[in-house]
Amino acid sequence: MVSVIALVLSILSFSALFHKKENEDEMYKRHIGSASNLTRGLITLLLIIFGLLASFLHKFFSMEQIMFFSAGLAGFLQGLLFNMFERNGY
Repeated sequence: MVSVIALVLSILSFSALFHKKENEDEMYKRHIGSASNLTRGLITLLLIIFGLLASFLHKFFSMEQIMFFSAGLAGFLQGLLFNMFERNGY
């Protein structure tokens, strides 16, 4: 189930990357770069926290499930942040 959710969220984030856009849209490049950088930082922080709490989380989730969740969350966050930056500017 976690794999399916991660796959769907990753596909949705890739749709933002391949969405029809102008060839020289500088703001698109800036916004997708900002969204990617912020997402990378947040996912790294999340994995560090999961690493510190690994002994407690191991009772409920395997590390494989946490990695799938993190991958899906990364795709979702990137798409969400990109849309936010496109609407509000950054």
